[in-house]
Amino acid sequence: MKLDLNSEIKLGSKRSAYPSKRTMNLMQHERTAQKLPGLILLGVLGLLVLAVVVKFGVVDPLHRYYDQKSQLADLQAQNDAYTAQLTDYSDVETKYRVYSYGYLTDEESALVDVLSAVDKSKAIVDQYGSLDSITISQNTVSLECTVSALDDVSGIVADFYAEPEVVSVTVGNASDAQEDGGIRASLLVTLAKPAEDGTAEGGDQG
Repeated sequence: MKLDLNSEIKLGSKRSAYPSKRTMNLMQHERTAQKLPGLILLGVLGLLVLAVVVKFGVVDPLHRYYDQKSQLADLQAQNDAYTAQLTDYSDVETKYRVYSYGYLTDEESALVDVLSAVDKSKAIVDQYGSLDSITISQNTVSLECTVSALDDVSGIVADFYAEPEVVSVTVGNASDAQEDGGIRASLLVTLAKPAEDGTAEGGDQG
């Protein structure tokens, strides 16, 4: 069979069918309408958890801190007031002794140093708790303090008895009725001025 290369080549009459759509939408539409209530619920729960954490982890500790700081400032102000009242005690006593030529009544000679009594009382109580108030009348010291355990009250009494000026210590009451769980104790300390060797009995006035 002879092949004619100059003859026209005819392809089949059936044309291939291609898609007629020339555009394509690549954006995916998510269906979030059904997920929205669940997301809102999760958000509300998250806010509630956050509020609880902030209240108990931040707000309450800060509130307690500022309350304790305020109480400390009040106690410091009371202590400063007591110290201010007793500032001139030593000077007044010295002048009194000078102008009286060293003569004092037996009662006046037996009085203890007020500033020393206050300082020692505060030093003893501060080892166990806080000194709330202190009052000195003659040679009797009345004080109120707050400690954390009844054993602390026993320790305070023992430390007072270790001082040579202390004659007796009486515990008025000790109860745990405080809101912070502390124990409020009232003590009555009786002091006596230690005997001094070579104390002058006084001489003739010139």
